[in-house]
Amino acid sequence: AAVVHTRLASCTAVLAQLCLLHSCTADTTLILCFVSCQDVTAFITEPFGNVTVNATGVCGQNLTAIPVQTCDDLGLNELVTNSTNGTGFVTECAFNASIELLAPPVITCQDITVAIPETLGNVSINATDVVVSATDACGGPIAFFNLTQEDFFCSDVGSVSVNVTATDSYGNSADCAFQVTVEIDAPPLIECQDITVTLNAS
Repeated sequence: AAVVHTRLASCTAVLAQLCLLHSCTADTTLILCFVSCQDVTAFITEPFGNVTVNATGVCGQNLTAIPVQTCDDLGLNELVTNSTNGTGFVTECAFNASIELLAPPVITCQDITVAIPETLGNVSINATDVVVSATDACGGPIAFFNLTQEDFFCSDVGSVSVNVTATDSYGNSADCAFQVTVEIDAPPLIECQDITVTLNAS
């Protein structure tokens, strides 16, 4: 799984007068780490995978763990980490993590046989005719499909190789190849003519 870091801001020195808030003597200099976080974008890079968002601290703070982000967290999430310095002072830091997909969809397809009707001279197919199943890498719906060929004519009679591409809402795509067997659903065309024959003597 991928790891993305959000960096905490640098330390701020808090002088002795603030020690009163922490029950320390007036001549003590207390160093507190006031933290701020930056928003991050993190990517799930494999089907049904996850991504870890880590906080990179300064001043030697102890940072609480941030939950691993999974497919259930796609979109914008507000995450929180707590920073504890050597004096035990705790500061909370919240930031937005945009979790996105960077993995291809999962698609399966099947071969198909089509027949050109007598009255039209061509036949068309669409994705629903050939796609058995298709989801994004987190099991979500596909945004759109594209076929390399949708219309078939008499010149295509036989077996034709076609690809269908599934594209999810994040722009990730995956291809699936299948065969279209094109037949003619019409009787043969035949023309005939009258003839005259002459019988010989025998």
